Amino acid sequence: MMSTIVDSVVLIDIFVDDPVWANWSTKLLLVASKDGPLVINPIIYAEVAATFEEEHELEAALPKNRFNREDIPYPAASSPERRITNIDAGAASEIGHCRIFSSGRMHS
Repeated sequence: MMSTIVDSVVLIDIFVDDPVWANWSTKLLLVASKDGPLVINPIIYAEVAATFEEEHELEAALPKNRFNREDIPYPAASSPERRITNIDAGAASEIGHCRIFSSGRMHS
């Protein structure tokens, strides 16, 4: 079983129904959820929060029973064990038993 850290841009694609990226992001989230737990951290939570007006809407979009909320240690960001792989137009990084999905671009 592999945990997947879901990058904020993937979640924002889905929540704002991005015409270019929403389908790709939704498919990857579905695949990742079948492989193991989905994980967000405080930074991802804060970045996604900007797309909602009310905290209760944010909490409903990121339910604790679907998204594990974990702190991410700094070494995870620069681990020499990290492996980058292309997945369609995006990328996944693997750090030990954890995968990070990101589309590799920023929302404006």
